[in-house]
Parts: sequence; C-alpha cells; structure tokens
Amino acid sequence: MDDDPTGAPDPGDMPGAPEPEPASGATPSAPTPPSPVPAPQQPWGWSAPPPGWGPSPWGGGGQPGWGPPPAPWGAPGSWPGQPPAAGAPPDSPSGPRPGARTVLALVVMAVLVAAAVGIPTAILVRGSGTSTAGTPSASSTPTPSQRAAAAKASSEYQAMIKAADASAGFHYVVTASGGGASQTTTGNAGQNDGTQVITETTGFGNESFDLWLTSDQTVYFEGNVPALEDQLGVTPSAAAGLAGDWISVKIGDGPYTQLQVAITVASQLQEDALVATSTQTVTGSDGSTLTRISGTVPVGEYAPEGGTAHYDVSPSSGLPVDYVMSTKVGSVTESFTTAFSSWGTAPTVTAPASATAWSSLPTTEPTGGYGSGQAPSASPSPTPASGGSA
Repeated sequence: MDDDPTGAPDPGDMPGAPEPEPASGATPSAPTPPSPVPAPQQPWGWSAPPPGWGPSPWGGGGQPGWGPPPAPWGAPGSWPGQPPAAGAPPDSPSGPRPGARTVLALVVMAVLVAAAVGIPTAILVRGSGTSTAGTPSASSTPTPSQRAAAAKASSEYQAMIKAADASAGFHYVVTASGGGASQTTTGNAGQNDGTQVITETTGFGNESFDLWLTSDQTVYFEGNVPALEDQLGVTPSAAAGLAGDWISVKIGDGPYTQLQVAITVASQLQEDALVATSTQTVTGSDGSTLTRISGTVPVGEYAPEGGTAHYDVSPSSGLPVDYVMSTKVGSVTESFTTAFSSWGTAPTVTAPASATAWSSLPTTEPTGGYGSGQAPSASPSPTPASGGSA
C-alpha cells in the first residue's frame, strides 16, 4: 500500500463486496461488467501545469500563456497544500521556478545520458551535494498530535499566502544549484508587472539576461549571446548583433510562456510549493524571532522522490522572510532558496524606448524547448520565423 498521511487504505487494497448467490434453480445472469476505472489524477509536475504556466522544458505542449484567474484566496483548493473542496480533484501544485527548470533539466539530462552510455553519473553531476538514499521509507499513520500540528501549520501557511498575495510588491533573490549547474534570479514583483535579472550556467554557456514585464503583459528581454540562443531561440549568426538590445516578446510568441513565469506577485509566490506539516520558533540571521512553517514538496516529474521545504515568517507582519527547498533527481540533491524583502513596495516598469519584435527575428526553437539550457551538438539550419517557431 502506498504511503498515505491520512492512513486511509489504497482503493486497490480494499476487498470488494461479496457477490450474491443465485436463487436455487434460477438461471445465473450475465456478470455485470466492472465500472470503468477513472483516469489517475495528473501528478504534480510539468506535464500539466496550471493555467498561465509555461511548457515543459522537454518541449511538451504547455498551457496557453494566460488562463482563467485562480480561485479566490481562502477558497478550498486555492493554494498548494490547502485541502480541496469536497468532491474536487486534489491540488496540482505548481512546478519549479524558471531557474529551477534549467537546473533540473540539466541534471535530468545528465542522469539519462549516464544511464544510456554507462558514464558514472557522479562525474556528470560533480559539484553538487549527492545522496545514495533510495526510495523513502514508508511513514506511519499520523498521531492525533501530528494531525493537530499539521492543521495549525496549514492554517498559518494559508494566512501567510493571503497576506503575501495582497502585497503591492516585494523584492526577492532566488538561488538554485545542483548537478554542476547554478542560477541566480534577482527580481521585483508587482501585482501586474515586474522585473528580473537572471544569471545561470547552461549548455549554451554563461547566460545573463534581464526581463521586464509591463502592465500590458509584454515581456522585454535584454541579454548576452548564450541567453539569446537559449531563451529566445535566436540563431547564432543573428545573436551576436543583438546582444544588449531590447527585444519585445508578446503573448503568442514562441518563448512567451517560458519568459513570463514567476514575475508577478502571485506567480512568484506560486513557485514555492509546500504541504505544511509543522511549525516552530527559530532565530533569524539578524537575531529576530521567526515562525518556521515546515513541510514537504509533493512528488512529481521534477521531484520524483518529493522533498522538504520551509518558510520563515515574521510574526509581526505575517509575511515570509525566506523559502528553502531541497529535493532530489536520481542521486543528486537540488537546493533552492528565495529571500524576500521590501514587502509593500511596487515596482515601476515602463517599456524601453525602443525594442525589436521577437517575431521579426530569425529563430529556431532550441533542443528541449526555449530556456531548457540544452545546447544541440550541431546547430540546425536557421529558419526565419514570423510570430513563432516550429
């Protein structure tokens, strides 16, 4: 039986009801065909992101750029870790932030390549923390005190998310590392706009780029050659002449869904999934007293063994100071940290004086999709694209 924190048995493990005996002398009726088994719920991961989220870094079909608004805060099932409404399907917490996607994509690729050609995985993922632990051991049924602690933690988590989502804006710094790859994102999130500065190491090289999301939901991109090739799919011959120039990417353009993720208040917060299980009092780096809300990261495509995470929250404001997550891909441990500050400060984002439309550039979608970090072994023949790439 699979682990279940509620202690409820798996439907497959439960005995079926006995079938009634036919009456004496009666002709047995044809057996009733079994009811169709409902399709399994989609696991958390990139194969079915919630509306507004970009496609899988492996190039699978993603959802459109902007979907219907999420459920109002406080409504059942409106945030990862909150119980769904009666009869509603379980939550599908969001996947990792854009930087985490690149780091994890590279690690997954390293593990797959190692398995295919017999190269020791440790060589390919040198520089990251590793663990030889296998499948997590089964957990026991929660005790009444554990259930009470989890209910308290969930309540405090939901209150924190509501307070954070109502903020006019905040500053944040995200660091991600693992498998020899690393990424840093510095941003200012607003309710409908925001900015990001990203540096990361990928198969294209050391990428550095800025993203501005204006209130009309246009993304403006400025970056170096490796970033232009990976994030926007600009062909190498054209990328050299565009380094440092602003490029506008609109809804419907090929890389848009990848670029616009996690820039606004709501989408940045939704990156940091948590199923809260406990709380404790801790001391912050500045000596302040904080409430730590700890829990687990749901199992999914990019967290096949799940993980652990926590928020440190200021008791006076009810707002988070940081979020720390640790998860695994194979034997490689991935770590992600988000530091929050300047709560209530809205960014001022205006469009650059001039920008080149992405749809006017010669582009071809990179191996694995836009922003996957997977440089091809041989560059494909460039094909001019208008309004998107094949």
